[in-house]
Amino acid sequence: MEYLFVYGTLMKGHHNNTFLSDSKFLGKCETVGKYQMLVDYIPYLNKRKFKPVKGELYMTHKTALGSIDELEGHPDFYKRERISVKYNNEIIDNVWCYFNYDDMGKRNLTNDFNNLDLVR
Repeated sequence: MEYLFVYGTLMKGHHNNTFLSDSKFLGKCETVGKYQMLVDYIPYLNKRKFKPVKGELYMTHKTALGSIDELEGHPDFYKRERISVKYNNEIIDNVWCYFNYDDMGKRNLTNDFNNLDLVR
């Protein structure tokens, strides 16, 4: 089993959440590290330091990660990397997260895909 942090269309209520149907939803969380979210219909995280990103934490199987890797175009479009998240006032390390280092879209000042505040 693997931890997975999602921050966009894989979250509950969004169209790609079906990829996590066999995974266990643990709850809302945020990244420990500071990143920047860009949005061009779908969100992208890069490692420019801005502020923590809000999202959801799942416990998933490696087979589900393989399907999500295909969806996300890993490792050519998104790159799956390990991060730390804050969940229930605890730090969880070695959590998978998808990054994209292109400068596509607008900056989301909230770093929360469910609460967009976009600027160029």
